[in-house]
Amino acid sequence: MLGLLLGSLALAARGAPAQPHTRLVRSHISLSSSPESPEAPRYGNAQILGAFPFPLTELLLPGETKELHLFEERMTSLLEHSLKTGSLVAQMAFTDSGSALAVCSLLSVEFILQRDVGLNVVVRSVGRLRIVTINSAEPFISALFTGVDDEPLTTAAQRSYLKKQLVELLVLHDSCRLLRERLLRACLEEGKPLVVELGDDGDDEDVDVNGTVTWGHQLTRPDSGFAKPFEAQLAEALEAFEAARKKCEALPVTLLGKVHPEDLEFSVATMLACACFPTTTRLAAFAELDSAQRMDTVLALLAEQQKVLRAKLALVVVFGSSSSS
Repeated sequence: MLGLLLGSLALAARGAPAQPHTRLVRSHISLSSSPESPEAPRYGNAQILGAFPFPLTELLLPGETKELHLFEERMTSLLEHSLKTGSLVAQMAFTDSGSALAVCSLLSVEFILQRDVGLNVVVRSVGRLRIVTINSAEPFISALFTGVDDEPLTTAAQRSYLKKQLVELLVLHDSCRLLRERLLRACLEEGKPLVVELGDDGDDEDVDVNGTVTWGHQLTRPDSGFAKPFEAQLAEALEAFEAARKKCEALPVTLLGKVHPEDLEFSVATMLACACFPTTTRLAAFAELDSAQRMDTVLALLAEQQKVLRAKLALVVVFGSSSSS
């Protein structure tokens, strides 16, 4: 899957124009290399932002939130810098080999709490960015970015069909969430191991990628997936997107383009729904520029997940009853 999504970031680092149908590209980048100075006239639609380095498994999909504990000076400096760019910052994702995705999440800083040691910060992904060129690596990563949006829907018929699919998505997601809760309760009641942890294919420990990148923050799991009702997640995300667009209006360039309200709802909903699944599915959703295609994919995934959860719940109930009788 990743092989189809990844290519050479070196071209972007040299300022080569992005291909119109390119999705995600990747290559090794040296964060200790000489900073590149972008030529302002060539990048009139791009914005310099600081960037948090994250492991690939922690890449946030648009709409997701995460709480960070920032304690290293370079990370607190990055946060201070973000406050000068509308409380917006990029999230660059790195693989175990030290490679970076050339498409990143645009994060909005929503909450800051001073602690005895460091800061607690809540961030939310409010869009996607493409790296144009790496600007510097010290004291924190800084790069030139342009915005990335889903392809716009062109007809009222498309939006009408997707609206019906969105209702189906809400029903399926709620069914999976409730089945998961029942399964966890049944396992606890029967004294059995918890047999389901959906979408959790990573860990929360700090990571050092071959000595190339170290994460100067501690991470908690995002408040997404099956953590709470999907309708509430979507409403919060759409409100945050609107606030982020207002922040972007204060910047010299527009990182978040004008999108039809229904198109934005479909895009964010399908991204958030894919947050329930493992990294490969999340990356495919992040790379997809067609919200209709993403909707078809996530509906199929949720329908399959519903079947799996029902089967697991039935097994726990049957074997639990037989062992107690």
